[in-house]
Amino acid sequence: MSYLRTPHDFFLEVERGNVPNAKIIRRSGRNPNITSGSAPEDLWNGSAPYTGFPTSSPETLQFFSSSASDTGVLTYSYLATSASTVWVTTTVTLNGTSPVSGVSAYRALPGIYQSGSATTFNVGTLTCRHTTTTANVFFQLPIGRSRTYVCAYTVPAGSTAYLYHIEGAVNSTSNVNLELAVWSRPLGGSPILDENFTISNSYDYIRNYKGGYKFVGGTDLTIRIISSTSNSGQIVTGGFALIEFKN
Repeated sequence: MSYLRTPHDFFLEVERGNVPNAKIIRRSGRNPNITSGSAPEDLWNGSAPYTGFPTSSPETLQFFSSSASDTGVLTYSYLATSASTVWVTTTVTLNGTSPVSGVSAYRALPGIYQSGSATTFNVGTLTCRHTTTTANVFFQLPIGRSRTYVCAYTVPAGSTAYLYHIEGAVNSTSNVNLELAVWSRPLGGSPILDENFTISNSYDYIRNYKGGYKFVGGTDLTIRIISSTSNSGQIVTGGFALIEFKN
């Protein structure tokens, strides 16, 4: 098969759906305010360690905005249980600040908000969380973006994923150095920090892997900001890419 001659051709053919039982997963994240005093934090808008990896049972999802003006449609994806073999995409219509129920889910990933206007973004911060255990926040969509950036993923049951790309950057004109790592936790296991890397105001990090790290089904993944040398708030961005195969 000629598309296997180079890695570039292979990934392109996966994207085109020409490689059976394989898909590309990309997760990008943005932390709006990391300081030396607040670390460790993860790459998402929550400015804290990511709270969307609960080990408890699935619960009904709840959605709401900090503004009454947000009454559009939010598209999101979810795993119903820890045994789910595929992420399912669905929608929910918001009702401003009044909570709206979604599906019962074990995990949820952010998607796109559509206000119904050709020029209007989301007016408030949109939140997705569990209804009963409200500390289980899966994403917070920032004002004026209509999508959020959460560098978090759970490999579905029955699949295996391989890390093949990672990147990170800090938006700062001041001298600052940050240490980051890939945070992973297998289903029923303890968290692990792998592949430490550093970024600074003068140095971004980008790396591609020929073999990649292997993550089995049920593994949670994010990028953790372990430390920062500055106590003034910094914006940190980054992400990873996986190639995922059905077993």
